[in-house]
Parts: sequence; structure tokens; C-alpha cells
Amino acid sequence: MTECSGGWWSGSWENAFLSHMKRLFIGNANNFGQSSILWNMVLDENRGPRCHGGACCPTCRGIITVPSTATSMSDISREVEYYNLAHFSKLVPD
Repeated sequence: MTECSGGWWSGSWENAFLSHMKRLFIGNANNFGQSSILWNMVLDENRGPRCHGGACCPTCRGIITVPSTATSMSDISREVEYYNLAHFSKLVPD
């Protein structure tokens, strides 16, 4: 599996969660995949920083959103991809 990203095109939280589980995690494992990489780890409220050019994704969503005005951990948002990874982290051996 190559890298992939969640984004605002994924639809509702529930649809995105189930779609990611089905395609990126379970589907990957069922096809002998050894990893799934989600981009981007952390973005701000404007989905940045991002590169400039043809391969950039202005609608991608980070795993965690940290607003530029954040002053504490309570200001961050854990996105749907965070919870997908959290579920599968139980399957990764220590």
C-alpha cells in the first residue's frame, strides 16, 4: 500500500471511518499489505502547511488538527484517521 490521506471528500465521520477501515486497513491486510501510511500527520485549521504545485492536496485532512491559536492540548482535534489508527494499533506487537 502506498501513502494515502483522508480529506474533506470522505463524507461524514461515520462513512470515512468505515471506508478507511474497509479499504486502507482491512483491505490492505487481506491483500498481503504490510503497512498503510497516512499523510498528513498534523495540519492547521487551514489544512496547511502544504506544498505548492501539482501534487499538493488543498483538501487533505491531517490525522490531528492543531489550530494556529492553540495554547493547550484541549485545543487540538483528533480526526477520523486518528481513531482508525488507534483501533489498529492494538494489533501491532510491542
